[in-house]
Amino acid sequence: HQRGFVNLGGIEQWVTIDGDLCASKVILFLHGGPGSPLSPYAQAIYGDWQKEFILVQWDQRGAGKTFIRNPTTATSPLTMAQMVDDGLALVNYLQQTLGQQKVILMGSSWGAALGIARVQKQPELFYAFIASSPLLSYSQNPIASYQKILEKAQKADDQQNLDLLQKLGPPPWSKPNGTLRRVSRQYEALLATAAPSHWWVAEASYEMERLAAEYEAADDYSFIQFVGFHNDGIYAGIDFPKTATRFALPIYFVQGEEDLVTVPEVTKTYFNKISAPSKALVLVPKTGHGPNEASVAAEYQFLKKILSDTHD
Repeated sequence: HQRGFVNLGGIEQWVTIDGDLCASKVILFLHGGPGSPLSPYAQAIYGDWQKEFILVQWDQRGAGKTFIRNPTTATSPLTMAQMVDDGLALVNYLQQTLGQQKVILMGSSWGAALGIARVQKQPELFYAFIASSPLLSYSQNPIASYQKILEKAQKADDQQNLDLLQKLGPPPWSKPNGTLRRVSRQYEALLATAAPSHWWVAEASYEMERLAAEYEAADDYSFIQFVGFHNDGIYAGIDFPKTATRFALPIYFVQGEEDLVTVPEVTKTYFNKISAPSKALVLVPKTGHGPNEASVAAEYQFLKKILSDTHD
């Protein structure tokens, strides 16, 4: 068990390592957002897995404890290339620290996008990649999300949200906003099974209440860097259906059927286009964009397959 800062890409970044057995395979988690660290909640959600795996959480550049440790980050641009390099540096650190040459990579939403970019660059470092609720395309994900939410508002005769959506208009938008995500959360709450409430109680050591302003600053910084002030952020460069359809390692997708952010239709179309040594897509009923017990169980089933396929 290890918790602390590791020098990655020239700055100290927060990394936790938890596992019961040194010989277990390593899972490196890539959180979403990009400013939404999983580390404060990871033990509640994934802690049981440490009986079989070594679990590595990482607050990415611009997120959580890493941002708080490096406040001058706020004056620097955030790029996909830099974050891919940070992650590869972390894998090298894990190789040296844990004595294992490969890790299993898992990423959700933005983390899935970062993971796709990473395994494209150095696939030999990974046994496999599990992508949950994957963010795949700046040109496809937002418009599909907008259209699906608009249809639900029309069907429900939800005039309040219809007014919001019609005022917003379809993407791309001229400036950053969170309107669509706020409406999507309302509908997902009606359609999807919620995660257990104890999952979202942060570990005391993260001092989420005392440091609320700092965590919020990190979230705001990462969001602006991601979308850009004029549709010119990291997101604008993501177009995996055109740039990443061939994989040199197994890749598995977990997708909520009720996901209104990375809608299933976009994921299915992308999945059908890609080639890989092994691939699979699981659609999880009554599941939205965030994790719940069913989506975590689906991830675990893929992990068991990876263990079986890589058994020495």
